Amino acid sequence: DGTTQYVGSCYRGCPAAFFSENGAMIERPALSHTQAWAGRCTRMEGVNETFSSYVTFTCADGQVAVEGSCWPDCRAGVVRYNNVDFDHPAIPAGTGVDFVCPPDPLYGNLTIECF
Repeated sequence: DGTTQYVGSCYRGCPAAFFSENGAMIERPALSHTQAWAGRCTRMEGVNETFSSYVTFTCADGQVAVEGSCWPDCRAGVVRYNNVDFDHPAIPAGTGVDFVCPPDPLYGNLTIECF
């Protein structure tokens, strides 16, 4: 009868962009539809903190979904718990350091986490 129709779908990709959060940034490349890419958080100029975390970007028909966050790493320090000082090293964001409670493991374990 001379009419046209289409079957199927055409999806859009996602253009390159910058993502910034908490003093860190990620330069994200262009992504194809359904493509995922993980980028490492890097500190912005003038920011003293360090960053070890990654953020995952997923493209879906021109929209980008973001999974994860840029949180700064934790500096070395001391945490006091039950009248005991635990000296800890610098801790990357999203991780932790395990300690044995003094005087021995029978007294328990403690994890100091960085968020």
